[in-house]
Order: sequence, then structure tokens, then C-alpha cells
Amino acid sequence: MKKPTPLVRNGGKSAAELFSLVGQALSWWEAAEDSLMGLFRALCGDLEPVAMEAFVQAPRKVRESMALLAMNTYAYRFVGTEVADVQASLKEMNKLASRRNEIAHGFVVEYHGRDGNTVVAEGHYLLPSRNETGPMVREPRFHHTPETLRQFITDIRRENGKIQDVYFAVMTRGQDFAQQPEFNDWGTALMDVSRRLGRQELNAADALRLLRLIMSRVDEQTAASSL
Repeated sequence: MKKPTPLVRNGGKSAAELFSLVGQALSWWEAAEDSLMGLFRALCGDLEPVAMEAFVQAPRKVRESMALLAMNTYAYRFVGTEVADVQASLKEMNKLASRRNEIAHGFVVEYHGRDGNTVVAEGHYLLPSRNETGPMVREPRFHHTPETLRQFITDIRRENGKIQDVYFAVMTRGQDFAQQPEFNDWGTALMDVSRRLGRQELNAADALRLLRLIMSRVDEQTAASSL
């Protein structure tokens, strides 16, 4: 169990302030998790629908392992330091995970502590469950104030932004890559689509769109030759 720490002198000015910050902190954590899920979907959603379903249902550490494996499997879809950037953000999120759990399972209380005539702590704090230790203690297992909550929000928003940047970049390149090819004949086009599917450079939706495009050209050529 985490070593107790003394309460800081000044807590929050109101419970509402802490309630708002707790909500922001947890929402930004979920935003980072959602960005990672988006990246995984961009890599595996169409090619491996069962993997996508498993990812959605898996606990966080399993999702992290699945995301790392997907980035290794589809490494050709990344450029520069993108894989390393996501890996670094996941490591930072692991460091933040214990703070996230504290925030998610804490409760807001107003506390006024004195040591004789000296005020040692006063204000609103986010603390562990009251029943964990019995009566209110001056050195809880953890405590959060508006300052520590704002720092958490800053930290998780930074990592969310890094993962989101890579996710959007992968999505954009995937869309650009699937743009209409220029071929002199439909036979060459079919061979190219087949090669790209074999190398897993196209997802199922893009491959189907290209095949439909090729067949429409075949129909146009057939109609023109019959005139």
C-alpha cells in the first residue's frame, strides 16, 4: 500500500471546484484511451474485426499489448518516430495510471486540521475511502488538491495529443494511399490491388472500393467497344 503523506496546508476552496477537476481529469484519461483505440481500429478494424472486438472488451494492460503488437505488425504504416512516440506515451500513461485510479476512487471532503493553535490543513481534498482507515487521519494514503488535479490533466492531455497526432497521420496516409490509381488497363489494376491486399497495404473497404472502380471502367470499355 502507498505510504501515507501529510496533507498539504491548503486544500480547495470549494467542493464544486474539485468535482469539476475530477470530471475533467477522468474525461481526459478516457480521451487518451479512445485515441489509442482509434489507432488500433485504423490498423486492424477492417482487416481483423475479431481483434477489434477483443480490444474493446480487454482490460487496459491487454489493450496496450495489443496496440504494441499491431504497431509492430503494421510498421510500414508509420513514418519517422511515430511508433516510438506512441510507445513513449504509453509508458507515461502507465506512470499516470495509479494517479488516475486515485482520482477515480477518491471522494471529496472538507477538512480542518490543527496542531494546537496552528492550522496545518484546511479546505477541500480528494481522499481515499473513509472506511479504509477509520476516522479521518492527517496522513492519508493519498490526497489530491486542485493543483495536483490540474497537473494530472496537463500530463494526460499531453500524452493524448501525441497519440492522437499519430492516429490522425495514419488515417490521413491511409486515405491518400487509397486514392484512385492511374492504370492503362484494368488487368494491371487488378494485379496491383491484389498485390496491395497481399501486403496488407489496403483494408477491406478500400480494396472493395477500388475493385468497384475497376469494374466500372471495364463496363465503360465494354459498352464503348460495342458501339
